[in-house]
Amino acid sequence: MSVFPSPLSTNSLSSIRSPTRRAPSPSPAAIFLLQICQTLRELKQIHAQLVVTGLLRFRPAALKLLESGVSISEVGYAWSIFEQITSPDTFGFNTMIRGLMLDNSTYHSILLYKEMLLIDCIPDNHTYTFVLKACSSIKALNEEKIFDEFPQENTIIKNSMISGYFRCGCAEDARGVFYQTPVKDVATWSAMVSGYVKNEMYTEALDVFREMTVSGIKVNESVVVSALSACGRLGALDHGRWIHAYVKKKAMEEMSVILSTAIVDMYAKCGSIETSYEIFDKMRRKDVVTWSAMILGFAIHGRAEKSFDLFNEMTAAGVRPNGAVFVAVLTACHHAGSVERARYYFEQMSTKYGIKPSIEHCGCMVGVLSRAGQLAEAEEFISAMTERPNAVIWATFLSACRIHKDIRRGKIAFRHLLELEPMSGDRFKLMGQVFATTGNQVEAMKVWKLIKEGDMETTCGSSLIEVDGMVREFVAGRVGHDKAREIYMVIEGFSQTMEREDCLYC
Repeated sequence: MSVFPSPLSTNSLSSIRSPTRRAPSPSPAAIFLLQICQTLRELKQIHAQLVVTGLLRFRPAALKLLESGVSISEVGYAWSIFEQITSPDTFGFNTMIRGLMLDNSTYHSILLYKEMLLIDCIPDNHTYTFVLKACSSIKALNEEKIFDEFPQENTIIKNSMISGYFRCGCAEDARGVFYQTPVKDVATWSAMVSGYVKNEMYTEALDVFREMTVSGIKVNESVVVSALSACGRLGALDHGRWIHAYVKKKAMEEMSVILSTAIVDMYAKCGSIETSYEIFDKMRRKDVVTWSAMILGFAIHGRAEKSFDLFNEMTAAGVRPNGAVFVAVLTACHHAGSVERARYYFEQMSTKYGIKPSIEHCGCMVGVLSRAGQLAEAEEFISAMTERPNAVIWATFLSACRIHKDIRRGKIAFRHLLELEPMSGDRFKLMGQVFATTGNQVEAMKVWKLIKEGDMETTCGSSLIEVDGMVREFVAGRVGHDKAREIYMVIEGFSQTMEREDCLYC
């Protein structure tokens, strides 16, 4: 492509014809060049050619130029093109709205949508989808009456609304739209199941999945993967087995790698590691995600050596490890208390595979060093991190200070936690435990008083148990469970030392 030295005129698009007149399409060569354009310099060269040849006077050429500017993320340049188009059509508005979203100018994309309505340009399904995503990203789905102009019987729009509400964390609003949708397709059900999973409402996700299976809607792979994820999070093995049996009965797509990996992951997280490995071993095709799930599965079951063996098998098979695989293998090192192996894998990750350590990798290393009691090295490691340590890393370090009774380093960790999460009751609670463990009862009482006076919320330990297909949660300090008395009597039979009348862990 030749470079045109003369600058582009700001009015070069001013003579584009209105949509009422039929305009010729740009030449195939111009379309091809716009499709392969990758840089702003190339885009400007093509722009210049369109001006010189006169093609830019016609709407199709201008819209293609606009689309190309958005596709290479040069949104500012695309906006300058859009401003010069006389009476943009729906495609032009959609392209610019999408571009503004990609440029994190979501509020401006909503304003552009309103301008579109003012000039009576008719939106389509793409418009509504883009606007819903923009609203959900700034949590404005219920503001400014955005939905007033939306078609109420359009299933595609309803699906986008459901997903948008879930992205905002508005699960009840999403549920309302779902049950008000007269015609539900597989995407509607999938939006509900995946939305509940993303909002950590796993029981509700499984309830909707069961409802879907009896509704006559054909279940697809995406919704099954979401349901299996919910089972793994809950530890609901019976539910997971039922879904696995359902998949085999329906002979869904001959078990793709994604679906098989989801089943492997579910069994591992639900405690059935042998079944997980059996399915993994029989898989004819495995990708890096599959290997990662299996390595992590053995790691969380305390079988670190098997994790290390699988890592070696994976690399021998020619599968290149990614960041998730190293998180899994470092987790195995943490559970095994193997500091030297952790150092080895952490170094290999960057030197051999060129993977930049993420905050998760650094957190794993801090966990390994802290658990081994090497607090000085852990502190030095945190100080040397290129990325700012997050609250999880400092909380891990603070917890280790409690175990190893290091009050000095504990205070350092707590100061950093106060900067990151100043009103977290859990962090104050942990510091109180550090004081109590090191014999500073007066300081511990001061912390407990602060928690109470500040009305800070603290998280209680909990356990999930599946009995006869029902998942029951037991929370420390609560006796509200309907079987609390029976459970306490069983526990009392095993431990004669318990003197309290009520079970504190039901």
